[in-house]
Amino acid sequence: MSRESLATRSAQTGYHLLFGAKRHFATYEIVETVPAYFGIATTGLGIVLLAYQFPNWEKPFSVISIILGFAIWHLNSYHDKKKYEDTGKELTKLYYDTRVIYDKAKSNEDIDLNKLEEELKIINEKLNAQSTYQQVWGSGVFAHYKVFWECTPDWFVNELELTFWKDKVPASTKALMLLIILVIGAIVLCNLGVFNSLLACAGI
Repeated sequence: MSRESLATRSAQTGYHLLFGAKRHFATYEIVETVPAYFGIATTGLGIVLLAYQFPNWEKPFSVISIILGFAIWHLNSYHDKKKYEDTGKELTKLYYDTRVIYDKAKSNEDIDLNKLEEELKIINEKLNAQSTYQQVWGSGVFAHYKVFWECTPDWFVNELELTFWKDKVPASTKALMLLIILVIGAIVLCNLGVFNSLLACAGI
């Protein structure tokens, strides 16, 4: 394996490790903090509704509370929360080990490429063995934020030539943005009477 191949492979592994670590941390933070925030918010809103009597808000508030209650119940099903934090820490250590391999591959010093390749192989095996694939909903978006906006992973971003729209914006965010654009477009067309004209032309 050449130096460049080793550098590229270590950059790919570094990306997967950092994203995996941040996703585990994201799941831990969501499961640990969201139920408490939900309890505080619902209690506060309940007190406001009782104090100021908003009759029109009582049913919507009750329905939303029930729906969110089921979501909180789902979050509480993650009993072994500490596991996600511990795994995140382990993957972070492996991430820094991978960075060392990358720096050696990019340096001009004499190195044993076969030894470094074997070390990288072991790191990948540990990544697959230690990762927890059951992650809470929303952790992927949170992990993207943690990787690209809280950290400075320029070494693998530059090596892999990652771009803002293609790699740094989550697919779910892109889908949501597209949906919002379509909804806004539909509302605008309705207000302009375009749909009515089309229906009239079609004889509907």
